[in-house]
Amino acid sequence: MRFVFLLTFFYLQYSFAEYRVFVLKIENSKTKVVKTLKSTLDPNQYKTIYLLGTDETISYVDTWRCMGATRDFKALCAAPIRLPSATPKADSQNVQNKS
Repeated sequence: MRFVFLLTFFYLQYSFAEYRVFVLKIENSKTKVVKTLKSTLDPNQYKTIYLLGTDETISYVDTWRCMGATRDFKALCAAPIRLPSATPKADSQNVQNKS
């Protein structure tokens, strides 16, 4: 029994975890002040824990997934490098005239 407990304990230490990072934007409609911050809380969770002013709105600008855990006040992972989206160009050789 003790062996099973120890095996489970060591397995949990090295189990894989993941979390999501949100870039949140908090805007004040009166003062026009805009704050951006990174958090593991989505906008709904954030406004539940950290109360916003009556003139403030919250939304998220960006989000990405990170591998690992956030224990021991570990820094959040950086955003992945995103390539510009490729727009398909019409290939004149593949276009058939129907005249």
